[in-house]
Amino acid sequence: MDKLYDLEYLDQLADGDESFKNEMIQYFFTNTPKVLDEMKQFLKIEDWVEVRELIHRYIANLNMIGANSIIPVANDLERLAEKELNIEDIPAKWLIIDTFCKELLLELKRDFNSILT
Repeated sequence: MDKLYDLEYLDQLADGDESFKNEMIQYFFTNTPKVLDEMKQFLKIEDWVEVRELIHRYIANLNMIGANSIIPVANDLERLAEKELNIEDIPAKWLIIDTFCKELLLELKRDFNSILT
């Protein structure tokens, strides 16, 4: 089965520094649930400016961890929120991202259990 992440980019950034690589994986692991919760709140109150800003920042995290398959959906969400067009599509896009990220966290926990707390 293919991984939901690809650490090639993170490996390049770390340039052999395993401590840095582990810190970035740990950061993604601990930050993602906060992002998911925040986004849920912004969606509930239909704060499209905050939705756009949050997903914009989070896309960098997805890039870092190599979650390449979900990035186009995140980019779509950012564009919809920014232009406030087809806002009825935003919750469905978010559900795809939310589900993917929860699966990704489980996979990271399985693969990096020794460094994730």
